[in-house]
Amino acid sequence: MMAASQLPEVLDVQDDLFHVGQYETYRHLLRERPLSKVRFYDGRELWMVNRYEDVQFVLRDGRFSNDPTKFADLSFAATAGVPDDMEDYFYRNMLRLDPPDHTRLRKLVSRGFTPRRIAELRPRIKEIVDDLLCGLEEKGSSRPVDLMAEFAYRLPVAVICELLGIPKEDHDRFRDWTAIVVSNDPAMQELKPDSYRGLMNFVLELIHERFHHPGNDLLSALVQMRDNEDRLDDAELVSMVFLLLVAGVETTVNLIGTGAYLILTHPEQADFLRGKPDQMAGAVDEMLRYFAPVEITTRYVAEEVSFGGTVVPAGSLVLLNLAAANRDPERFPQADTFDVARGDSGHLTFGSGVHFCLGAALARIEGEVALDGLLRRFPELSMAVPESELRWRRAFLRGLDELPVRTHTR
Repeated sequence: MMAASQLPEVLDVQDDLFHVGQYETYRHLLRERPLSKVRFYDGRELWMVNRYEDVQFVLRDGRFSNDPTKFADLSFAATAGVPDDMEDYFYRNMLRLDPPDHTRLRKLVSRGFTPRRIAELRPRIKEIVDDLLCGLEEKGSSRPVDLMAEFAYRLPVAVICELLGIPKEDHDRFRDWTAIVVSNDPAMQELKPDSYRGLMNFVLELIHERFHHPGNDLLSALVQMRDNEDRLDDAELVSMVFLLLVAGVETTVNLIGTGAYLILTHPEQADFLRGKPDQMAGAVDEMLRYFAPVEITTRYVAEEVSFGGTVVPAGSLVLLNLAAANRDPERFPQADTFDVARGDSGHLTFGSGVHFCLGAALARIEGEVALDGLLRRFPELSMAVPESELRWRRAFLRGLDELPVRTHTR
């Protein structure tokens, strides 16, 4: 692998520098290239913003947009593998819209996705965690078990599906669909159109069923939600549920998986948390800072802007390096040290400004309950393979492919 000190003038996001030991690359960029030139997946050369102060500025400033359709970037959905007739379902959500459309949707969705509704889920999340840990103990009693497949994936899928009222027999299908649509593996590319179509058509069927037969779930609440004469239409509902499934599942999978990895590779931190379980909330924030589940996101420049004398023209797509910003020593002392007692929740993993993640509270609760349960149930938990054999996804939605563990010492 090329040393970070020998970085080419234009970095390629598909190079090992971004996927193997990437934090060494990020350290160099923070010191030497706060605004870096990079080659994107489609061959375009883009600017990447790295420092905390600059990334936060972009996330909060109204001159930056999240809506590709405003900038004639009509290849955005196609590159993601979305079928042409499904593009409306891809774009019509809070992630891809700017105010005032974003404001309208967030106001409506927030009425169903209330902090009280999310807080009330904690006991049910604990029940799901306990059930999964029982299964993990049984399977891991005589052989190594994959913590990602048996725990980190299953919990967020179960939680979001229950929240939306999706039948249990469909949980595995949803997990498979979401895993494909977020993958950057070239081998998965040809599977994406069918996965998008299957996911979105199934959600549309659920929406129509809830319209005629509402229940107590979030999907029923969203279908019935009104603000005077305003309500979410079918495209907005499908797009919102799609966002919840992808953002609410894959990122939380990565939080739980990397959180478990950090606990396993930092035994002194694990011992601290076993003695002080009330510190788990802060520990989850430190995990989100130290290993951001979403390392890089994007924004479009609506008006010409300058970074330290470099002018970025209007219409440009810029990359925001959340992972580098979260390790910026100007914002976080000893930024490369994992410290569950840090007590600083100022990371940018959930974004900032109007697009701050609506599901942040749910992700935190799932992470807290899952990792606390794991620590308590398995005090002898250990990795079943050398750390060097673990495989991380080559994507900016970062996570482990597998995490083989032993639940007991033999």
